[in-house]
Amino acid sequence: MWLPAVVAVVLTVGLLGLRHHRLLRVRYTVPARPRVLRFGLVPWRLAVFVPALAFAVEAVLRHGGHRVVASVTGEGTGVADLLQVAGVGAAASNLVNNLPAYLVIEPQAAQGGDIRLLALLVGTNVGPMVLLWGSLATLLWRERCRARGVEVSARQFATLGLVGVPIVLVATTLALTVTGT
Repeated sequence: MWLPAVVAVVLTVGLLGLRHHRLLRVRYTVPARPRVLRFGLVPWRLAVFVPALAFAVEAVLRHGGHRVVASVTGEGTGVADLLQVAGVGAAASNLVNNLPAYLVIEPQAAQGGDIRLLALLVGTNVGPMVLLWGSLATLLWRERCRARGVEVSARQFATLGLVGVPIVLVATTLALTVTGT
């Protein structure tokens, strides 16, 4: 599972270097830390983080993570069951990130059919809007904001997320039950 992520990072950086080599040039910055190397627009922290997520998922699944997931996600397809799957997906996404959360929970959710998978997708895509590291998209967004000199407060992000996520999570999961998808 980790090999495709590493290959994708290497290919992406390689192609970027071929097409836009000036973006990969080394720059020294002095203000915050002396002689810090920066390589243009490549988000190196994320390039290391994504393969690490794949390693983490593989380790959790190899060491019995599926049993823990089964005990917290339930099995049914009723409204409460779907809210449980979505809620577990949301909580796990905020704890570890939505990519590994989905990958760890997906085999258990799939046993209950498509509607449970959809509830998990709702949870892992809506839910991580509370903590900044909850979603790779949010990490990329924050990285680009920082590159442009815009600082996003983790407290403000969490406050807005704590208000909005439960409303959207419940409404979307209820919509799944109404449509019968």
